Amino acid sequence: MILEVRNLSHLVDDEKIFTDFNFYIREKGCYLIQSVQANKLNTLADLICGYQKIQQGEIILQGVPANFLNPIYKTKSLLLNHNSKLDSYLDIFEGLYFWARLHYAENLNIQKIVADLLDRFSVYDLSTKNVNQLSNQDFLKILLLRSCLGHHRLVVFNQIAFTLIQDFSWIQKLIDTLLNKEKTLLFLNSEFQSILDINYFYQWRFEDNKLHDFSF
Repeated sequence: MILEVRNLSHLVDDEKIFTDFNFYIREKGCYLIQSVQANKLNTLADLICGYQKIQQGEIILQGVPANFLNPIYKTKSLLLNHNSKLDSYLDIFEGLYFWARLHYAENLNIQKIVADLLDRFSVYDLSTKNVNQLSNQDFLKILLLRSCLGHHRLVVFNQIAFTLIQDFSWIQKLIDTLLNKEKTLLFLNSEFQSILDINYFYQWRFEDNKLHDFSF
């Protein structure tokens, strides 16, 4: 198992977000958790990726207990949020280049890696543009390409509006690329998006503090 959540209890502003909550996911798969309560998904994403302190219980990622003060723990996952930002003072190529430099420890040809990535996903023409020049669809594509750069084993997509990307095959290609890199993908969504209804997803809905098999 790549991720285990054990007996997690958590309060935010005196509101019970989780009470003795448990689940786990195995490596190299796609997982979708849906809940109408967006605040619970936001909190879960932050706790899993080490951006909030665990109040009670335990989260284990790749055998390492979650600790928001441990920078090594944070390298094991990547969190992409619905409100994630791109650098506005760099062009798109420069932004991905510096992102990759931060997430690869070894001495690699980062320029070639970024150029090949942009070309493979048919967005190389955006290389010299500023983030303010991008459409919502292109902004999301560049944001999602961050998930292909670095050694993190778990990628958490928190409430990403995938329906902004009109070409379903582009998203399918991204997911296939990440799975080929042996990454585990966790999608958290407060609204069902048919674009995520892919037959190799493990799908749950979060209700009454438990995960239930997805059904319609």
